[in-house]
Amino acid sequence: MRFFLSLFLLATASVAACTAIAGGLGVTPADQFSLPEGFQIELVYEVPGEQQGSWVSLTVDPQGRLVACDQYGGLYRIDVSGETPQVEKLAIEFEGAQGLLCAFGSLYANVNSRDFPSGVWRLTDTDGDDQYDKKEHIIPLNGGTEHGPHAMILSPDGQRIIMCAGNNTTLPENITRSRVPRNWDEDHLLGRMPDARGHNADRLAPGGFIVSFNEDATDTELIATGFRNEYDIALNRQGELFAYDADMEWDVGTPWYRPTRVNHVISGAEFGWRNGTGKWPAYYPDSFGAAVEIGPGSPTGICFGYGAKFPAKYQNSLFICDWSYGNIHAVELTPDGSSYTGSYETFTTAAPLPVTDILIHPTDGAMYFTIGGRQTQSGLYRVSYTGTPDAAAAPVVDQEAAKLRDIRHQLEAMHVGETSADSVPMVLEHLSHTDRAIRFAARIALEHQPVERWRDRIATMTEPDGKILAVIALARSGKADDKANALTALNSIDWESLAPSQKIDLLRAYGLVGMRLGKIKDDDANQILAKIENRFPTGVNELDRELAQMLIYLNAGDATAKIVAEMKASPSQENQIYYAMALRGVKKGWTGKLHRDYFTWFSDIQSARGGMSFGGFIDNIKKEALERLPEKAQKRLASVINPPQKAGDEPEAAARPFVKQWTVDDLLASSTDDSHVPNFERGKEIFASAQCYKCHRMGSQGGILGPDLTAAGGRFNVHDLLVSMIEPSKVISDQYGATQFLTDDGRVIIGRVVNMREDSLAVMTNMLDPSSQTQVKRDTIEETRPAETSMMPAGLLDTFQPDEIADLIAYLRAGGRSSHAVYQTLTSTESMDDRWLTFPGGDGPGAGKHIVLVSGDHEYRSEEAMPQLAKILSQNLGFRCTVLFAIDPATGEINPDDVTNIPGLESLASADLAILGLRFRNLADDQMQMILDYVEAGRPLIGVRTSTHPFDIPADRQYAKYSWNNKEGEFAGGFGRRVFGETWVAHHGNHGHESTRGIIADADHPIVRGIKPGEIWGPTDVYAVTLPLSGDGHAVVQGQILTGMNSDDAPVTDERNSPMMPIAWTRTYNGGRVFTTTMGSADDLPSEGVRRMLINASFWCMGMENQIKPDLNVSIVGDYQPTPFGFGKFIPGKRPSDYAIGELTEAQ
Repeated sequence: MRFFLSLFLLATASVAACTAIAGGLGVTPADQFSLPEGFQIELVYEVPGEQQGSWVSLTVDPQGRLVACDQYGGLYRIDVSGETPQVEKLAIEFEGAQGLLCAFGSLYANVNSRDFPSGVWRLTDTDGDDQYDKKEHIIPLNGGTEHGPHAMILSPDGQRIIMCAGNNTTLPENITRSRVPRNWDEDHLLGRMPDARGHNADRLAPGGFIVSFNEDATDTELIATGFRNEYDIALNRQGELFAYDADMEWDVGTPWYRPTRVNHVISGAEFGWRNGTGKWPAYYPDSFGAAVEIGPGSPTGICFGYGAKFPAKYQNSLFICDWSYGNIHAVELTPDGSSYTGSYETFTTAAPLPVTDILIHPTDGAMYFTIGGRQTQSGLYRVSYTGTPDAAAAPVVDQEAAKLRDIRHQLEAMHVGETSADSVPMVLEHLSHTDRAIRFAARIALEHQPVERWRDRIATMTEPDGKILAVIALARSGKADDKANALTALNSIDWESLAPSQKIDLLRAYGLVGMRLGKIKDDDANQILAKIENRFPTGVNELDRELAQMLIYLNAGDATAKIVAEMKASPSQENQIYYAMALRGVKKGWTGKLHRDYFTWFSDIQSARGGMSFGGFIDNIKKEALERLPEKAQKRLASVINPPQKAGDEPEAAARPFVKQWTVDDLLASSTDDSHVPNFERGKEIFASAQCYKCHRMGSQGGILGPDLTAAGGRFNVHDLLVSMIEPSKVISDQYGATQFLTDDGRVIIGRVVNMREDSLAVMTNMLDPSSQTQVKRDTIEETRPAETSMMPAGLLDTFQPDEIADLIAYLRAGGRSSHAVYQTLTSTESMDDRWLTFPGGDGPGAGKHIVLVSGDHEYRSEEAMPQLAKILSQNLGFRCTVLFAIDPATGEINPDDVTNIPGLESLASADLAILGLRFRNLADDQMQMILDYVEAGRPLIGVRTSTHPFDIPADRQYAKYSWNNKEGEFAGGFGRRVFGETWVAHHGNHGHESTRGIIADADHPIVRGIKPGEIWGPTDVYAVTLPLSGDGHAVVQGQILTGMNSDDAPVTDERNSPMMPIAWTRTYNGGRVFTTTMGSADDLPSEGVRRMLINASFWCMGMENQIKPDLNVSIVGDYQPTPFGFGKFIPGKRPSDYAIGELTEAQ
């Protein structure tokens, strides 16, 4: 089955539905699975539950046989080499292993059981009869809960075993050394509240952990802590460790809910799990956070696709299993400095699919996985690729990322062994590195050093990041006597000069000083209040939360009124709950009205929904708040604190009146009307009123049962957004889709399986009330099929007026940010014709799409090339195009030498594609931010010629890191290197004397469709490019240097054509498609091959490759006589209107 992107349901979607019919639901049949095109799945073995239990772990032995273990029973060996699997129970008395590994001539088994001693066992065959007969309990651990000892893997060098365990597991008794400084604590500035249902109320830091040990476990090393329940771990080709950690589903709807997430596990890392309300937010500087957030689920087995006979894309994927929702996701990890970020798609899914473990078989290259657990029906499946698999994917090496990882590894080497005073300067220096993982590694290294070696150096540090992290290290490692110096260092930092993330770090540092070194009060408190008291609220959600709790901690006089006001004004229940909990113990600053507003909120919030602990959390916050409320005030507020229950016949509050059952066509015009001035506050209000927050996140606010919408407006146009809201069942995502169950008593239950035990399925039937679940017995199910109706309700917009819906669309396009260019409207006095060009779209494949072309270079006449390209796109193909220019503000004329001003960048907010032709710009901050808003949202992008070095920004400017010559950290090489894959290196051909012929490197790529050999030619020379291409860069066209300036000249015979440099390549940035070419000068465009390449690339970037025809009309529009490239050769006195379309001949 083929997968496609949907919109609000941002995941892969199946276009066919399979039905399972049985007298009772047994093992999930193979024909019920959704898979990408070209893959097939087989049910290898249906596990007989009464005899062989329910399998939860899987490994491969040296003979290529699988070994599995029943959660409550013994070990099984499965030979899958023949047509029929051969299954045998191993003779050794053993049970309950949730992690298996064959290594060092033994089978290692990590037991998590109430009935068998838990921990790591080593099983050995001592007599050669192919049966394990010796067992050694080498690491005793407590177990018996589902958050116990779990998976094991070999270390990168094959000399050690790495093991993970959930948060109910106590650390091993004998730890030889710890990469994690042993100074962990709870670290909650205003305290925490335990889970409202009592879950894990007695479990404190450090939480779940990862350790490594040698062959006989005589040497054990603690690697990382702070997990909730990471069931499995995996290593990538670079030897970097990853885990898939669990959420706490009972927390759904609260501000402390953390979705399941893939963690990059670096040395000494802390991931911030604490019980109840105490989970640390991922943005804390002392918590390393997530590489990829997945959403609700129940993580089980994970593995990389290395060795799979799959297409290359999936060979490099990290496959992760979700037991409760029945998914196997394929995660694409991308280097992000010395760490990683990424995205994911659903690889396969079915309902139910309680997948427990997964591996790639080294012999047949197939994927094997088990389902089972909690005594549910178990089975073994095999996934294989039916097409021609790609050859083993060669490791993709991002040289810049590798250099940064090397720096991090040097610092991580200081996390163990003897410390040296000589290394302190290097550690302190890297506390200020631009790379977050390097800063984290440096702080951990500092905490391993004796405090006496470095405490006095903090005062001499000048960079805010370094000083803040040094104080955090001092707070965690020092003594009460260090408090004064710590506060002096923090007070020396200028608040105004900090970015929001740095302000959060500063507040966390103050908090840790107060928690670890002594209460901050009196003059110390006043100094901090002078810095922050009038800053709340800022409009930055995460910063406002941290400001609120710090103001409360310091007893700021007017903080109570401000925080109550923010609690009432916030559109999301998560923010409201956060502020309500923060205020629960405040005794200062209350008035009668504030008390009334605060306690009225507890009645108002009753209509909100969340996980199983949601209501209990609200009740407990209220109880704690009442404990500090004087008795007289309680009597005065009795009717608010305990409002009378609504009578059964009392009418509900008036609902919004019905306006119309809207269609997409009804709203498209009003939602794309350029004359409409969008209202941010109303858009935010409509997002809440339409109940979007209940299921979707916007920024850090909202629910998680539906997709995160923060970037949705950046990836999809207005039409697509409207379709997703008005017709939610048009495309139903596997990841968020429902299943229809028909039972033997005639009931039809539609929902998502979220839990299982034995023969019972828990089905969530209402996404707006996730704790409401229907229990369905497996043996009563007659039929299952994917539901044809989305769980997203229809009609959510039918009570709103068109202008309100237009404001909602603007809010989505802006990603919930008032600073977005969507709200930077143009005044009526600013004539568009004077400052840029617009070409209306028409009929053709581009109808309804908007392309913004941005010119501004000194040499290659992008001010001529971009208008011609826009004419081709608009007149021949129907795209609406906007062309922007470097404009002299004094004259209104085009001046490529003015590097500071490109008006009209607001138009990027509505663009489906941006094409940049820039060189060495130093734009005003607001203009630069508009470009970054577009690019960072992962939207389609093309860079031509000098756009590999688009910005030259002085070091003292806000956006200096995007400068082409930046040498620091993850932004080394600036915008060009980070986004387009390269910065300025050098001329590879002899500039002005040796032209370029394009040699197609990937003949199957849609970008070269319809281009014949030799058709790509231009007088511009080949640029030097760093090989191999960075990240996921893929060469489409290579540049052959010619001996002269004519298209039929012979190629040069020297080494410069061996190898040839790429002159056109693809890559992705933040999930969006990017095309880069070092051709594209105005005098390259007369070449039909160059034009076709650029036009095809435009279609490809927007995901329209199916509309790339070999005979697309790419002919020149109008009279086009480009100026030859060269400095100072632009035509002075030109205005944008001079490049408008003149009268066309009939032929044109």
